[in-house]
Amino acid sequence: MKQIMKILFVVFATISASLFALKTGAQDAVTAKVDAFIKNEMQKQKIPGVSLGVIKNGRLIYANGYGFANVEHKVAVKPETIFQSGSVGKQFTSMAIMILVEEGKVEVALILIEVLSISNYQ
Repeated sequence: MKQIMKILFVVFATISASLFALKTGAQDAVTAKVDAFIKNEMQKQKIPGVSLGVIKNGRLIYANGYGFANVEHKVAVKPETIFQSGSVGKQFTSMAIMILVEEGKVEVALILIEVLSISNYQ
């Protein structure tokens, strides 16, 4: 699972950088390469389905679904498909909280005391 997340992160970073740098006409060539890359990685990693979205300046500039959301019933993935995240969300939540701590916008002690109701934190 960690290997898949690393690959997807690299893919997303590469796609984002490529699509941000291009104008509409050149995006078609990049989009075709992205589609081929994702399909190839899905096959190698045995990933049944994935959605991809690239946002620039708060606007969605690219979205696509690949593979199946439900393999048994052959339900295709669409850009708006919602996946269950399992335990992956905990890592992103932890990272987001620590970014806020580093920026001085929140204190770990307050999170532990107020949100998690841990009163004996020192």
